[in-house]
Amino acid sequence: MRLIEAIASETSGDFKRALITTLTAQISRPMAFAELLNRAVAGLGTNDDELMRVVVWRSEIDMEDIKNAYLTRYNESLEDAIKDDTSGDYEKLLLALIGC
Repeated sequence: MRLIEAIASETSGDFKRALITTLTAQISRPMAFAELLNRAVAGLGTNDDELMRVVVWRSEIDMEDIKNAYLTRYNESLEDAIKDDTSGDYEKLLLALIGC
């Protein structure tokens, strides 16, 4: 983790995010995707493009591992995070894709 801390303190912007995401993915791919999903739903509004891209891309590969990593990292289920940030048919679609 010292390498991630060094990258965080010595770089900035998109380059910083790309390096940290790449390193995190090498350590734990599910955790890297959990962080991308959290970034998509955190704060005001939703980054719908990012949310859909990750959910659709990973839904049949390792979504259970990603859901477990999300719960471990953020103390909230991915299902609850999606429910808090989306609604209607869009919410139903995302929940179906993550297996809820």
